[in-house]
Amino acid sequence: MKIYEQKYLSKPSNRMLLASNLNHYMLVPKKFASAHLRTFYFDDSKLSSFYESANGHYNKIKCRFREYINPEESGAYYSLEVKIRNGISTDKIKHLIYSKLPKAYRIRSFNSLVRELSNITGESYSDIKNVLNNKTYKPTCIVEYRRQRFDDKYKSIRYNIDTDIIAKRTSSFALLGNSHLLEKKYINDIFEMKSMSVPIFPRSLRKTRVIRSSFSKYLWAMTVLDNTNRVPLL
Repeated sequence: MKIYEQKYLSKPSNRMLLASNLNHYMLVPKKFASAHLRTFYFDDSKLSSFYESANGHYNKIKCRFREYINPEESGAYYSLEVKIRNGISTDKIKHLIYSKLPKAYRIRSFNSLVRELSNITGESYSDIKNVLNNKTYKPTCIVEYRRQRFDDKYKSIRYNIDTDIIAKRTSSFALLGNSHLLEKKYINDIFEMKSMSVPIFPRSLRKTRVIRSSFSKYLWAMTVLDNTNRVPLL
């Protein structure tokens, strides 16, 4: 699935104005209009994903495992995801998981997680395994946040507002649940647009005071949780 994304920074004081405009001009989905998300990020021993993002590489991959906290009825518990950036577009591999992992499950690597979920669900996840290409990805950090979702009335565009964004450091393994070693909160909200083609910022939202940004939750989390991770572009 090829998608195009645009991200914007928005101050928390601007949250009601932005949400009000989206409620007025866009559609609120009947299902999964809001979510509480916990995303586990993974990287190799050289932190290749981190440095590819930090150095502005046009071609890069990102492995993550998303936990849906308190999902709606019939909603998935998790999703396995690999994002492959190619220039301005992103190819996204995503598998929703409807089977629960054991309580306090320890995630030792993205690779082992894929194998174990494959055994639980009976799915092969061959598309993800092919991208990993026998390279091991270990957990690096966790980012938790709340999301509001809206759909465009006339175009195939999705709008998200992510709020209460918190980065959490993990150890050599990531533990399902709320266990963490250190946490940092982000000062802004993130507004993003997602579409199958390059989205155009809606005229109806031009007075919402959002600022275009290339913000990456993973990049931000890695830098605020460990000051030895350098970002050349900042």
